[in-house]
Amino acid sequence: MMDESSKILARHKKTTGQILGHMPYGMLAFCDDKIIASNLDVHQISGLNFNDLESEGVTETLTLVGFSDADRQRILSCVSIHGKEMQCAPEGRFPAVIEVTLQPLDINQPDDGYLLILDEHRSKKRMEKSLQAYSTEIRNHKYALDQAAIVAVTDLSGNLTYVNDKFSEITGYPKNELIGSNHRILSSSHHSDAFFQQLWETISQGKNWIGEVKNRHQDGNFYWENKTIVPLLNAKQQPYQYMSISFEITERKAAEEELRLHQVHLQDLVEQRTGELTKTKKNLENILA
Repeated sequence: MMDESSKILARHKKTTGQILGHMPYGMLAFCDDKIIASNLDVHQISGLNFNDLESEGVTETLTLVGFSDADRQRILSCVSIHGKEMQCAPEGRFPAVIEVTLQPLDINQPDDGYLLILDEHRSKKRMEKSLQAYSTEIRNHKYALDQAAIVAVTDLSGNLTYVNDKFSEITGYPKNELIGSNHRILSSSHHSDAFFQQLWETISQGKNWIGEVKNRHQDGNFYWENKTIVPLLNAKQQPYQYMSISFEITERKAAEEELRLHQVHLQDLVEQRTGELTKTKKNLENILA
């Protein structure tokens, strides 16, 4: 004689299997821990065919799909779920987000079992939409940065792998000559070896470097930059590229130099005048003595 659970399985197995086979997302029908029916999407997500799923049962199948303990228990509690996004990590696959819905097979007979819907496609579309929005935001930020700053990226040896239009403009070199060239192409010989040694020691340790650098234009003229070098780190928190963001300060440096020379000139005049006054004072003292 068939027990109640077997009767329920027999009643739903044929019709449920036919319906699930035409659905565009993963669907799995179960009663207690027994799987009544499943479709191809569930087989692809779990890596098991129907016979394997049927023998494994619901609990083990949810484990194979890679749900967390908390999410697995929530599903097995058989409390209705409506479009809840849950993370899963099937063995041998990248972690994914799946939209989960759980509802009775028959709303009037909840003991007959439940239908579990795993909509990976909808979650993928949401993720793609989020990534698209994020990509647009990144492009906008890059555009704004390129309008204001001189930007370059180098590899760990200092060879240029990317330059923006402003970098090409300020250096006088076309982009195709800059890409692949070492940053030393711009050296003005103004800075000491110790200056660059300290710079490289800083960024190779994954730390930002900020300072003023004097470089040489292609035509031989010099220009100054206020430069920030940011190490781009990999998953191991080690630099794999360096990004340089600079602003030209040539006019400011020229003004500072002009002010310095003016101050030196004033100091010379003060010392000269002081010397003349001292000499005059001594002459007057000699006359009055």
